[in-house]
Amino acid sequence: MSTKFAAKIPLYSLSILLLGYAFYYFGVLNISLVYIAGFALVLNGIGTFLSVYGRNKTVSLFISVYIFNIGLLLLFIEKFHLFLNLPFLLSAFSLITGGAFVIHLLEDSSRILNVLYAIIFFAAGVALLLAFRNFRPFDFLLWIRSIISSFWGLMLFLIFFAGYALLRDKIS
Repeated sequence: MSTKFAAKIPLYSLSILLLGYAFYYFGVLNISLVYIAGFALVLNGIGTFLSVYGRNKTVSLFISVYIFNIGLLLLFIEKFHLFLNLPFLLSAFSLITGGAFVIHLLEDSSRILNVLYAIIFFAAGVALLLAFRNFRPFDFLLWIRSIISSFWGLMLFLIFFAGYALLRDKIS
């Protein structure tokens, strides 16, 4: 994918968001605005990621991970009717930050300290989920199974996308 096209993906996702809102407002679409916003944010995160990965733009890379994961979070909230509270948002923020450090490590493997940061944020996110959401480990695994069974296609796409992003310079 060319950088010129990847740079336009955030504009396209904003267009999709506005078009989706217009369709919703005029009664053409009968889906939730949360789904439309989540889809647009996922697309925007992917486009931003493709335009900055491998170009040593750390802040933009972190932002792309946050945009993408907030879009996924919106999709999860709407699909599973999750109750939002401060502990849930803190755990989501912690898990997203851990993912951002992992992506940053993949881009620049010389920054080995990012492994420690990722482990700390992932552990804090899981601990917050288990402690404040009153999840028992078995319930947590059932919840993960439900997410995988509902979004297996998206996960397959993300695996393909991650492989492409990591190998894109070697392919071209």
